[in-house]
Amino acid sequence: MMTLETGAKSSSMAEAMSRFFQELDPLRDLLCSVLEGWRPPRIVVVGDESAGKSTILEQLANVPIFPRKRRFCTRMAICLRLRRTPGLSKATLFISSDMDGVNPSEGGVMEIPQENGWRFVQDQMEKLARGLHHGIVENKFLVVTTIHMCD
Repeated sequence: MMTLETGAKSSSMAEAMSRFFQELDPLRDLLCSVLEGWRPPRIVVVGDESAGKSTILEQLANVPIFPRKRRFCTRMAICLRLRRTPGLSKATLFISSDMDGVNPSEGGVMEIPQENGWRFVQDQMEKLARGLHHGIVENKFLVVTTIHMCD
């Protein structure tokens, strides 16, 4: 039985789990219907404005990808997916209109630049929030996937 007790086993376990989730991510809707409403576990971060919700997500993702402007906050729901791979580290995003974030609804999957990635994400949020009441996006979700290299 594999455990997370040693670095070598941890790395191979993370790699195996990442491959598993990469195969299952596109099948979320099918799994939900076949398994009678089952959903994968989620962490939900809630709090007042400027309480540090985005900071918590950045710490989990280990990538600085959320807005930095003093007057601009994260204006939409975010689905953050953490993955590991033996390849290169990268982060991607897409906009989805379904809560499970399975299908990109506009623009396709975009790679987040490693340098100033927060600015790229902020620009995408500003485009979606432009012209909306209070600038809050209620019917779309930002799906961010961070892929980190395994040792």
